[in-house]
Amino acid sequence: IFYYSYAVTTYLVLTIGRLGYPVTDVEPWRISFLFKGLYYIQISYAVGMGSIKCSLLLLLKNIFGTTSVAFRRISWTIVTLCISWSVMTILIAFLQCRPLNYNWNLKDPAGHCDNQNAAFAAVGAVDIATDVMIIILPVPMVLARQLSNSKKAAIISVFALGLFTIGITVARMVEILNVNFATFITTGKMVFIWSLVEWGTALIVASAPLLRPLVNNLV
Repeated sequence: IFYYSYAVTTYLVLTIGRLGYPVTDVEPWRISFLFKGLYYIQISYAVGMGSIKCSLLLLLKNIFGTTSVAFRRISWTIVTLCISWSVMTILIAFLQCRPLNYNWNLKDPAGHCDNQNAAFAAVGAVDIATDVMIIILPVPMVLARQLSNSKKAAIISVFALGLFTIGITVARMVEILNVNFATFITTGKMVFIWSLVEWGTALIVASAPLLRPLVNNLV
């Protein structure tokens, strides 16, 4: 639900809000609409991506944690980190600009924002770190099992998608670091497109283990 609402909102801010257009070509009401949409996008991204990370970790815990207490403990530790990342991202959305309505009413003379590049870079860095942890976590357990070549190939494919997700997250963070928030309407489009691609790929990775019965039947 969050993913589809994110995708629809992204489409609306690109079309109605005209994200990516020169700011001089965008009417004030469109600018207000755009930034309200971006505010929702940031919160839904935090909740949605955090939920995917936690659900994947809980799935891995159920698969491998039955035989390893250490695996269960590490899984719960990373779950805690992922929840903390989501909370941090939401808090940044609420606290980086004050008053709150300055997020979409940039003409408020009393409004100001903290260093947005640094804040979003921190979000991206923790995002990448948790993704790496999730990918590395099951590797020792997988290597210790005797698997057919076809099953190993299926597992490697899932890990490759996971690495691809990390690559997208890195590309997204590079975009954030290069964005000039003073002209965000013009320069910020690719940040949200990369976020949408990252989220979609993460959904595929999280859903891949559910295809295990199909793989078993095929091999």
